[in-house]
Amino acid sequence: MLGMMTSQIKTLGQTRPKKLKNRGVTIWTLYKILLHWRRKVQVYKRQKNIVVIETAEDWNKFYDNFIVDKDVKVIGFDCEWVFEGHRRHPVSLLQIATQHGDCALIRILNFYPNIPESLKNVLANRRILKVGVAAKDDGQKLLHDFGLEVYGCVDLRFLLNRIRGLYKCKTRGLQGLSQGVLGIKMKKDVKIRCGNWEAQKLSPQQIEYAADDAIIAVDIFTHLILAKMNGKKPNLKDVSDTGLYITETGFWEIAKSMCQGILDVGFKWRSMPLDVTQGTGDLIDDCVAETHTQKERQNLDPKSVQPVVKNPRAYVTRKRPLYYNCSLLAPDGEMLCTCDIRKAEWYIMKGLADKVSDDPLTVKLRFEPSGRPNDELIIIYSIKKTFVWFVEKTILI
Repeated sequence: MLGMMTSQIKTLGQTRPKKLKNRGVTIWTLYKILLHWRRKVQVYKRQKNIVVIETAEDWNKFYDNFIVDKDVKVIGFDCEWVFEGHRRHPVSLLQIATQHGDCALIRILNFYPNIPESLKNVLANRRILKVGVAAKDDGQKLLHDFGLEVYGCVDLRFLLNRIRGLYKCKTRGLQGLSQGVLGIKMKKDVKIRCGNWEAQKLSPQQIEYAADDAIIAVDIFTHLILAKMNGKKPNLKDVSDTGLYITETGFWEIAKSMCQGILDVGFKWRSMPLDVTQGTGDLIDDCVAETHTQKERQNLDPKSVQPVVKNPRAYVTRKRPLYYNCSLLAPDGEMLCTCDIRKAEWYIMKGLADKVSDDPLTVKLRFEPSGRPNDELIIIYSIKKTFVWFVEKTILI
């Protein structure tokens, strides 16, 4: 008996160090993963000029100093509102930000209905791009709440789909895009997001949160266009170091071609549960969950809760248009063929063609192509097609 106990103790003494060794390896592996994650994801730091717009006079000053004088062509665009139960209040805060880091937090409820004409013109101007996640949806809310028409909206998720193989984003919300494209981590505090945006005075945390949403959106846009231009991720040490590219003609040519076909188009998700990302890409029911306990949710009227409908289609919707109908012209202006937008952009980027028009995108080659459409071949093809149709018709008869 004593011998058996002694052998068991020796066996435990031999196996215990192995378990400790395995634990040590596991802890070291976790430490390396956390260290790699901390190095890869950085806290967002950016030179920002945040201006809270309380009155129409405040907006006029911002408009003259930071939009007209700097010839702004794109702005980061976002909105904030208050949820009361399942009911949404009108938009209380409108955020716009320029590529230079100038951000206006417009408390639109304070001076409605006397909205300045210059603000209406900026929102309705299609030549000023409004970029963001669900920018079209935010524009529709402004139209519904205040009658403001918003045009020139570009959803960043469409642009990400047109740049393949460079960025990996875990989610398609603004937080996921900022981490995948910019390599930064946004501070998304539910208490701030679901806070009182109609308060008499916004807290510093609310101001920082709202400004980051708009500034990060325009920074993501800039990085995606630069990645398309260079065919690789832009190597910029500072996110704000994009002033050299803002005035370049090539930058805006690529930007216009990439936005073709997606301007003022809403990004559509397939049917999904209510608590899945929509709009801003965060949990849409976060603010609703803050105002209802579990018992209150059980007592809600079933008619007020939208049921989840499974997608009956067995195919996946296209993420980009099937045909772009871009025209390819010979040096003398003769129509050669229609082509994909990526091929037309490639000709322009390589200096092999010049852009003739934007809608539809038309490019003219700078060199003589190896072949041209032949009228005789077209006639022969039409004769063959007619003959085949005649034979098939005769057989059926």
